[in-house]
Amino acid sequence: TNAGPSGLAVDKDGQVWVVCTTGQTVQHINTTTLAIDRSVGFGGKPLNGKLAMNPAKDQLLLLASTWSSPASQVYQLPISATQAPNSALASGEHFYGIGVDPRTGTIY
Repeated sequence: TNAGPSGLAVDKDGQVWVVCTTGQTVQHINTTTLAIDRSVGFGGKPLNGKLAMNPAKDQLLLLASTWSSPASQVYQLPISATQAPNSALASGEHFYGIGVDPRTGTIY
């Protein structure tokens, strides 16, 4: 089983975000208390652990895809969010990874 965290990023406030593919959630970890401050569920969307931050580090970009289906989605989640977005920022087929140009904000 691939249980547990599978991707992480640090936001503009120095706080850690972790993707947990088992529960299809994104966890916000307070780096002072080392406690999970917030858990944002993605309602069964197949988060695959790939994530990136925008240049301002105030938006997470998360990839949802599975090996058994070519369909892939990119979700944008503000660091202030308490729930997952209703729709994908982008959709396509066979997305494997995600990256963001730190100067232009272009998503790859």
